[in-house]
Amino acid sequence: MFKNYFFFFSLCFFLVDCDEKLKINDSDFNNSFGVFKNTFFINKKSRSYVLNNLIVIPENKTLVISNGVEIVIKNGGKIINNGVLIFGENKKNDSLFFYKIDSLKNIVHPYNVFIKSKTKEFNISGTGEIFFYDVLLKNININYSGNIISNNSVFINSNIILDSSNFFIEKSIFNKLNLSLNNSILELNNSLLINSDDFFYIKNSKNLLINNSFIFNNKGFVFNKVFNGNILNNIFLKNEKSIDFNLNNSGYFKLYNNLIIENNIFINKSDSSKLFLLNNTIDKNGIVLNNLNNYNSIISKNNIFSYNDSISNYISHSYCLSNTDSLKGYFNIYSEPLYKNNNNYNLNNNSKAIRSGNNNTNLGVNLKHIYYNKYLK
Repeated sequence: MFKNYFFFFSLCFFLVDCDEKLKINDSDFNNSFGVFKNTFFINKKSRSYVLNNLIVIPENKTLVISNGVEIVIKNGGKIINNGVLIFGENKKNDSLFFYKIDSLKNIVHPYNVFIKSKTKEFNISGTGEIFFYDVLLKNININYSGNIISNNSVFINSNIILDSSNFFIEKSIFNKLNLSLNNSILELNNSLLINSDDFFYIKNSKNLLINNSFIFNNKGFVFNKVFNGNILNNIFLKNEKSIDFNLNNSGYFKLYNNLIIENNIFINKSDSSKLFLLNNTIDKNGIVLNNLNNYNSIISKNNIFSYNDSISNYISHSYCLSNTDSLKGYFNIYSEPLYKNNNNYNLNNNSKAIRSGNNNTNLGVNLKHIYYNKYLK
């Protein structure tokens, strides 16, 4: 009987303590990785690592977390990065895991590194550079003043607060993200922002770029003291307030070739920046344009407005189509748009929106330039 109990407790101890604890010293940074010298690798093993202490990456040092690594965060594990931190090796020949989004059609995202925490207790801070390549991170807090590149990565239930940073995003997913940028550059390409309960705050920025991304079921963006921006080829679907141009924005903002569907409010504008709405399809929204203090600061051209509760009776439109409002301006059309079907915004051959735009172009979006259109349910 005693032997049986001893075997049982020994097995339990082995199962509980089977993960390897991470501990890195300054002297461990003695390898190289491409152009990066003084590098330490966390390599794939048959079991997970546990991070339950502080890892510091000094200046001129590089930490690489290799493909296949799984790290479990416990007891407030954290990283201070003043050098270079690389998640994944940016190799395209080995996708080890897959992340599926049930609320969107056929979206399955590959990743090679997994960082998980049961609660939002994993903190990354510092002033160095971070590269996320094919990594899934869950319950992460990034409070940072360095440059960040995210490529083909997934962030779930995470906070990202940046000051004096550059944040470059490509082919990534942010599910339940809290985002706040101050004095920072944001370039968002080919990515998904979904299911966020708070606004994305962008302050003291310039030359903003949001391109070919899927913005779904969020509170929306708030711009404050932003100078110039391009918002191109995106889908805005079922957001509370897609874009709030708060006070003190300036320069020019171009919203071109976006598909805007079922948002409570698409644009709330209370500043004097110049806004160009060009070749968008705006369908089944509550309020399209709200709280406009300077009506002459908006140029609306070549857009389709369909089945919206309210557009705006004060803005002058040109070469636009609406099936709910007689638009103020010139060369506008009051007609049904005649889409192919509910989820296909291509136009039927007999649609009055065909070749009715400025320079004999079609009104509304060109779906060939919107990648995520194929994932609409």
